[in-house]
Amino acid sequence: MGRCREQTAGTYGRKAMVKACSRPRTAHALAAKAEVVRKSLAVRRAGSIPASGTNSGPSLFAQGRLLHFRQTKSMDNIRAAAWFHGTNSSQFRSWVVPPPPVLGEELRVPHSGIFFTRDVDAAQKVGSNVCSVKLTDQAKILDATVGSADAEHLRQLVMRNDLAKMCIYARTAQAWTTAWRSGEVLRFASDDPRFMLHLARNAAQYKGIAPEVQLEVAQHNLTRGWIEHIVRSAAQLGFNALHGFEIDRHSSHTPRAVSWLAVTDAKAVTAPSWQ
Repeated sequence: MGRCREQTAGTYGRKAMVKACSRPRTAHALAAKAEVVRKSLAVRRAGSIPASGTNSGPSLFAQGRLLHFRQTKSMDNIRAAAWFHGTNSSQFRSWVVPPPPVLGEELRVPHSGIFFTRDVDAAQKVGSNVCSVKLTDQAKILDATVGSADAEHLRQLVMRNDLAKMCIYARTAQAWTTAWRSGEVLRFASDDPRFMLHLARNAAQYKGIAPEVQLEVAQHNLTRGWIEHIVRSAAQLGFNALHGFEIDRHSSHTPRAVSWLAVTDAKAVTAPSWQ
């Protein structure tokens, strides 16, 4: 399955480039690839998903008291951190949520939130203008990296979507938490042969462009649409800030998990402070 590069630690108000992360395939080739994908992902089934070659760490579903301590400590760190956002647009004074539409992105799934990272280098790779914010007292944060009732409610709500049911990272609470810690969760992956057929049919909907471009747009929108579905689901549960990690397989030779924050209410963060 092709994976699309979708850095979400910025891009507010600018045109994002569409890049396919693997060789474009025709619909026939995609269908033929389904069985290979199924086998290659079988070892990453729910409960045993590796973090791109790294250890996923001990289970977060430990004794209640220890879990509560981890959750509290994690939330304190999230609130205390400086969060960075990169963009190539001109510097602005306030946030607009959802972000204003970008000319030329009519074929792309729009984002309803704004994305941040604690990694300033990652933000700089998204855009030359970088600003920082802090979370405010009005931020209602869901930390998906820690096993909790709220994280499980999010998974269950996400799973109501038929396509989401095919994602290997959402099958169990354990897999969900592990994939949020590794960042894999923000890159849709499935071992269901029906998914490859779905992607091929989706690509064919984009008329008037070359087949390889059709597939690039479909892959890119799959990633954006998946992230958007998760972010909207968290907002539906009453949270205006969703915390996790996003896998980065492109900035270095070794894949790494980059801190990630999606905000769906401008009141949840301070005004941008430009570097």
